[in-house]
Amino acid sequence: MPLPRSIKDLIENDSEYGNLFSKEDPEKLFIDLREIGHGNFGAVYYARNSETNEIVAIKKMSAGRKQNAETWQDILNEIRFLRELNHRHCIAYRGCYLKEYTTWLAMEYCLGSAADLIEVHKKPLNEGEIATIVCDTLSALDYLHSMHRIHRDIKAGNILLTEDAVVKLADFGSASFTSPANSFVGTPYWIAPEVILAMENGQYDGKVDIWSLGITCIELAERKPPLFNMNPMSALYHIAQNDPPTLMMKNDNQLSYTNDFISFIAICLQKNPNNRPTANDLRDTSFITNNSNREILIDLIRRTKEAVKEFDNIRYRRMKKSKISDPSSSRHNHQSVNEFSTIKTSRIVIREQREHDQDDQQLEQFRGYKQMRHQHQKQLKQFEERCRNEKTELRSKLEREYNIFQEQVNIDNNRLLEKHRKELADRVKYNQNHMKNLERQLDDDLENEIKRFHQEQTKQYKIKKDEFKKQILSSTILTKSEKEDEIRRLKDDLQLKFRNDEQKLRTQLTHNYTIRQLQTKRQKFLLLHTLERNLFEEKCTKSMDIIVQRHGLLKKHHEQTKEVELRQLTNLHKMRNDFTHKQHQTEIINFNEYSNRRQKELIKRHALNQKQFPKNIKIKQAEIKRQYKEAYNIQSQQYKALKEKIRQDYIHTTTNQSREELDSKLKAIKDEQRRKFDTLYLRFEEAVQKMLDQQNIKLNSDQERERNSLKTTLDEDQRNLLHLQEESYHRMEQQHADERRQLERNIEDRLRKLNEQVFY
Repeated sequence: MPLPRSIKDLIENDSEYGNLFSKEDPEKLFIDLREIGHGNFGAVYYARNSETNEIVAIKKMSAGRKQNAETWQDILNEIRFLRELNHRHCIAYRGCYLKEYTTWLAMEYCLGSAADLIEVHKKPLNEGEIATIVCDTLSALDYLHSMHRIHRDIKAGNILLTEDAVVKLADFGSASFTSPANSFVGTPYWIAPEVILAMENGQYDGKVDIWSLGITCIELAERKPPLFNMNPMSALYHIAQNDPPTLMMKNDNQLSYTNDFISFIAICLQKNPNNRPTANDLRDTSFITNNSNREILIDLIRRTKEAVKEFDNIRYRRMKKSKISDPSSSRHNHQSVNEFSTIKTSRIVIREQREHDQDDQQLEQFRGYKQMRHQHQKQLKQFEERCRNEKTELRSKLEREYNIFQEQVNIDNNRLLEKHRKELADRVKYNQNHMKNLERQLDDDLENEIKRFHQEQTKQYKIKKDEFKKQILSSTILTKSEKEDEIRRLKDDLQLKFRNDEQKLRTQLTHNYTIRQLQTKRQKFLLLHTLERNLFEEKCTKSMDIIVQRHGLLKKHHEQTKEVELRQLTNLHKMRNDFTHKQHQTEIINFNEYSNRRQKELIKRHALNQKQFPKNIKIKQAEIKRQYKEAYNIQSQQYKALKEKIRQDYIHTTTNQSREELDSKLKAIKDEQRRKFDTLYLRFEEAVQKMLDQQNIKLNSDQERERNSLKTTLDEDQRNLLHLQEESYHRMEQQHADERRQLERNIEDRLRKLNEQVFY
């Protein structure tokens, strides 16, 4: 989306962001604009709302005509962030406007910042004043952190004060809407270690504001933050790798810091963020509860305002203005001048603007460095997201492949079970049919045997009956009735015997058939068992084959996953190495530019001293010339007096001296005088030359000493930077080795569990 020039363009292109801006023309709405501050973003102005007569502060932020989308997004984020705040100790939102690619962000007006207090008085604040300012700041931070938001740029310059001595936290341009975050954001000397190491160690939370608050306490107590005289790049490495800073020892004629203050800073500056207390916990510390007093801050603001008025005097009414041409503004001019109030001198405003113009290159350099770090983090995040997506796709692919394999296994198992079930059912059915046929066959055989036995018995019965009958009838002893009885008895005995024999035969045959039937049934059971065992062995073999195939498939999946994980980790390490190498190169380039800039500034100052040097020489030369003239005039007067005395002596003398003697005496005196004048002139020339030589030697030695001192400082900073970069590289290599070992352990554990599954 192209950058909007006005609110009309914004509404046409993006209705969502168009709702953030008012439709009024800010150049007509606000009058009596006066510049009251300057920073990286641009300028802040004192202004009056012509409709409501309310005094506001306007922050002008320009994205420019170069379509800087990132800057525009930062502006929108700050507006959205500020609109959602509602807290006594956070700067209040008053509206937002757009005019000629420039955003006008209107906020409640404050007198100045805590940094202005120490700048006006040229001395640090006492512990009571610091405690009062920090107490309100902690209240604002507790509010932000409860909303899971992070300020990320806490420093004295962003802690403002109102006329009623109420502390207001301001400048949310670097703030984060979410916590945790991982962007490289902040001001170098106040930035927390975990923000610097975010690309290596991951995310950070609101505890970074606690660190920055501890640095701010040192800033208010010593007028400057720790490492302030160091190159920003070197300072970042010092913060990340060295021990936390502490308060410097005061001079003997100054009071030392209290233990409460020292302990408060120490707990704020814990290197491990998990060991830092929350903002709410810090409000209950003895340093805050024992020293915080609103009256102290009210008195400080009163004294600061008086000092500013006394310092500026007439210039106080002539602070730099950027007034919009409006005929109606003249009506309010005199009134607004009388009501204008600040704790910032005009000299501070002018100096801020001058420093902004002079340091624009350094600020742009560091801004580019932050953008590079942010871009690296963004690329790493995108790469990690791609890696996660690749792993997810691979996992889905492998799961689909495994599911297809499992479905085929289930189909094959079901098919095998159905085959086995059918074979068993067929065998059981065959056995049942065979047993039924056997039973019928045995029954038939039994009947045939019985029938044959009956036939044989009938035949035997007739034979034996006839034999018995012949024997009995042939007997002469028995009567006829006895014979008949005997025949009947023998006949009954024979029938009984035949019946018993038939019964025995039937029993024997039934027993034999039962044994045969049981043997056949046993044989069928053995065959069925053999079949079941064969089928079970087939099933087990199939299951083992499936297990082996599954293990092979899972091992193949393991190898594919291992390959992807190792490749991703290698690419991640390579990307980190490339980013670190590029970051170190950029830091060295920035340091070289910083060194060249410092050297050029020194050369420029030396050239200015050389340019001013003739003026000093002329002044001292004029002093020597004056002394020469005085000596010359004195000697001239002495010559005239001596000449006059000789003439008077010649006139009043009684001796007969010739005119030639008088002329010779006068000539001798004149020659002596000329000789003395020549000697005096030579002394004058020698004095001037000696003065010139001494001044040149002094100037050259001073400049040489400054050059050597600067070179020593820059060389030391460069060595420290290279040493810290080397430590950072070794730490990254150690991190890579740990990640590689951890991945190898994970792969080994996964493979071990995979192999264990084969045996269970």
